[in-house]
Amino acid sequence: MDQQSLETLGENDKVRRFTEYYIVTRPVLKAYLSAFLASNDAAIEDCIQEASLVVWKKWDEQWDLDGFQKFIFVTGKFKALSWLKKHQPAKKVRLSNSLMERLADKTIELERDARLDSLHLCMEKLSPKHREILDARYVQQGGKAIGELAEKMDRSVGAIYKQLERLRTILRDCVSKNKSF
Repeated sequence: MDQQSLETLGENDKVRRFTEYYIVTRPVLKAYLSAFLASNDAAIEDCIQEASLVVWKKWDEQWDLDGFQKFIFVTGKFKALSWLKKHQPAKKVRLSNSLMERLADKTIELERDARLDSLHLCMEKLSPKHREILDARYVQQGGKAIGELAEKMDRSVGAIYKQLERLRTILRDCVSKNKSF
């Protein structure tokens, strides 16, 4: 494989990981920013887009979902505070920044708890074989576990990864349908 193919492969992985992390994070980020910007959907969307651009430009290959979320939440908070400073009329009474941050943190905590509860319910609906595939990928961490599982199931590693893609889609759709937040 030549250098250009390796760079393209790396860029595709970056796009895929960013997209996966963004899809999972976006609803929680929106709830978080609403604690700062109330129900101003346009301002919330602007801040989400601006924060996403910053995160994309400063992408770190070492980020896992938690690292991505920490960075985008901090960036989003500063974008929201900047938006408030620029657009908030001086005569209106405003909550203090520390109170807004505490409200935002509580919103995230509740949102995460609801999403996790929903994910657990969705996981229970999967067959034991499907849970075993997810366990090999996310609990046992990675390629070696996937390779061993593929061998055990008499399937190719590529087939297992395709199945993982389908399972992620099933779980994402299930969590979206079950959300009570």
